[in-house]
Amino acid sequence: YNNSLFISATRKDGIVKLKNNISEIIKRNYIRTNIELNYKQTNIINDIYQLTTVIKKVSSYEHITFTVEGYKANINRIKRSLLIK
Repeated sequence: YNNSLFISATRKDGIVKLKNNISEIIKRNYIRTNIELNYKQTNIINDIYQLTTVIKKVSSYEHITFTVEGYKANINRIKRSLLIK
């Protein structure tokens, strides 16, 4: 098998490498981007927290900027809903 990993449950060999590989596979479809909301769009904040991992949130007088990481499809869904509203 390509990219196979050898692990031992008794000696716990390879467990860290297995966890790292699983994490890498999961995050292949992840992107990091900024989502900017004006204060009339705050109804979407719940979706941002549910569908992404918020890395940073910066509030200013005019808007809120979220730096998020998550599946590209979820982020695109949020951005589309901001265009509609």
